[in-house]
Amino acid sequence: MAFFTDLLIPPEDKATGIYEGKEDDETVKFGLLKDGVYELYEDGESVEEGKWKVTNNKIHITTNDPEVGMVVNINQINADGSLTEIGEMIDGKQEDTPKEAQFTYKQIK
Repeated sequence: MAFFTDLLIPPEDKATGIYEGKEDDETVKFGLLKDGVYELYEDGESVEEGKWKVTNNKIHITTNDPEVGMVVNINQINADGSLTEIGEMIDGKQEDTPKEAQFTYKQIK
């Protein structure tokens, strides 16, 4: 029965939470908040904000990079609820992230 109940929950509600993962030797933590706000955390403090939304069953996180402008990170939603960054768009041009450079983030809250 839980399986059918899960189908009724919108992807936005399932994705909302705090995620953590390793990027090389660095631990990265970020939040996807209910109101579509993205926050990147360092030492428990918000150091970057942006917006997120579900597009074509993927999480698109949009931030403003001072060096290149608007950046959209594209994250695959995995079966276990984790997210894997699979690409990015800069100036509307999408580039896929090579498998060896993809990072996965587990939902911790």
